[in-house]
Amino acid sequence: ALALTLPDELVIGQELDVIDPEAVHAARHFVVRELARAHRAASVW
Repeated sequence: ALALTLPDELVIGQELDVIDPEAVHAARHFVVRELARAHRAASVW
């Protein structure tokens, strides 16, 4: 199985000209939720 590690919020913030910590957190959380939702069926034994 392959594992995917998302960058943490500090790394994401380093890529932005203007950092909005709440927006960075919300965006990363959204990606985590969507990945979990999309792959939920594959992880059920």
